[in-house]
Amino acid sequence: MEPDRDPVGAATIEQLLARYAHGVDDRRFDDVGRLFAVDARLVVGRHTFAGRDEIVATLTAAAASSEPGKHVCANVDIEVDGDRATVASDFVMIAADRTVASAGRYTDELARENGRWCFTTRQIRATIR
Repeated sequence: MEPDRDPVGAATIEQLLARYAHGVDDRRFDDVGRLFAVDARLVVGRHTFAGRDEIVATLTAAAASSEPGKHVCANVDIEVDGDRATVASDFVMIAADRTVASAGRYTDELARENGRWCFTTRQIRATIR
C-alpha cells in the first residue's frame, strides 16, 4: 500500500533539501546547522556525527580542505506520516574544477518541530568518488 502523500509537506521538505544544498555550497554552515534537530545525526560512511554542533564542526572542517562546489539534487522521494517523514534523494557534487567530485544518495529522517521540518538523521552514501 502506498503511504499517504502530503503535497504541502512535500513542498516544504523539498525546500529544506534545497536550503541544505545551498548552505553547503555557499559555506554557510551555521545556517545549515539550523536545519538539523539539536540531537540530530549525520552519518557519512562509517562515521556518525551526533548533535547540531558536531555536525556544523564536521562540515566546516571538511570544507577547509577544498574549494566550494555545487550540489545537484534529483529523484526526490518523500513519504510523509504526520509529523515524521522519510526522504531518499540522489546528488551529484560538482567540484570547482567542473569535475564530478562525488555522487550518491541522501537518506533522511525528518521531524516537524514547532511547525518546521528538520533533519533528525541524514545519511550520505557516496557511490561515485
